[in-house]
Formats: sequence, C-alpha cells, structure tokens
Amino acid sequence: MSESILEVFKADGWRLGDCAIIPYDRKRVDIWGTNYLHYLYGKCLESRPSSPWGVLPDLMCGFADLSSDAVCSYLAGKPIAILCVHTSPTEFTPAGFCWPTEQIRSPAANSAFCAFVVFRPFWGTPESTVLGMLGISYLFTTYGLRTIMGQRVSSNVLAGKWMEKYGATDVGVVPDLLRTHKGGLESCTLSVLHRADFENYCRHEILKLARGGIQDGQKEDNRSPRSSPIQ
Repeated sequence: MSESILEVFKADGWRLGDCAIIPYDRKRVDIWGTNYLHYLYGKCLESRPSSPWGVLPDLMCGFADLSSDAVCSYLAGKPIAILCVHTSPTEFTPAGFCWPTEQIRSPAANSAFCAFVVFRPFWGTPESTVLGMLGISYLFTTYGLRTIMGQRVSSNVLAGKWMEKYGATDVGVVPDLLRTHKGGLESCTLSVLHRADFENYCRHEILKLARGGIQDGQKEDNRSPRSSPIQ
C-alpha cells in the first residue's frame, strides 16, 4: 500500500515552507510563556474589531459565555494546535489554531468534530490555505480519523466556503440547535470531510506546488549568468 500523503506531512514535522503546525503544551513555558491562551483569546477579539466578542461567536458556536475565563478554561482542557508562520528558524507568528472538540471512537474507525480559527491578518492569504491543509492533516493523522465533522452557525457562510475547498460537504441544517451568548437559539449547519476526499485535495495541491517550483527553476536557468570576478 502506498504511503498516505498525510504521513509525508507528518514526516516533515507538519511544516511546509514557512507554515507549520505546533501542538500547544502549556508546560513548555520556554515556548509559550505563562498566559498564552489569553493571548489567543485576545487575537480572536482583534480579528473582528467591529464586534465586542470578535470572531468568538462563530468559533465557539453554542457557547452562552464568551468571557475570557470561560473560553480559556475550556481550551485549557483541549489538545489545541497552533497554526504558525515562521519568521525565522526559531521564531513564528501565530496565524490561528485548531483542535478536536469531540472524538467518536470505535473498533472500526474514528471520527471527530473539529474547530478552526484563522486570525484576521491571514484571511485570504496563501498561508491560510497551506495552514488549513497542514492543520487538517494533523487532525486526521494524530487522532486516526476517517472523518472530520464540523458544526457552524448557519449564517457563517465564509467558514463553509473555506472548508469546502478542502473537500468538505454540508449534510444538513438543524434548527434551533445552538445557544447564543445573547440568550437565543440559532440554526446549525453540519458538514463532513472524508479522509479520502481530503487526501485527493492534498495530492492536487502538492502537484501544483511542484509545477510552480519547476517553472521557477526554469526561469532561473534561463537568466543570464552573473559575471565572476577574475581570479
């Protein structure tokens, strides 16, 4: 059996170019400091300055309490992974994070509900696309998943389009499923991403990157050689 493309990402340390996935470990204060979850909470607020709660109503859909204490306490019990863009070999900028919100295990296969957030400075960038690919690969491989499921507020159309490009499909809408921080109820759209469909996406994207590298190399070869100093 041929090796999964996702295992190739794992072998490369979940890094592609300057983009990488780094599991968060609060015990590694040398990397994360002592207040990193609150820092991420602040980034979520900054990502939608027009709202007092930033992107948290979309990210934490179903949460009635979006205070920093409630959200950070919840995240402290989850195995979150940071979406990073390296600015040097040892330094990086956080571009978002992801985690499995609920895992479903069986002897035959595993699946999970998962959550993603990309911070505003990286919206629509090539880095966000690569980090999405790496993050989803990380979730599929680390937790041995056959299927990743998502739930979102039905009005959150952009999140649906973002996941659709990786192969996810919407499977239904459940009315009045999600509580809101304003005390109401909202409809929930459910989506599914099968590992086989996602692997097909990854193969296609890697081929595109390879073709781009070949074309760049051909352009480099066609340039006039620089003059060398006389010895």
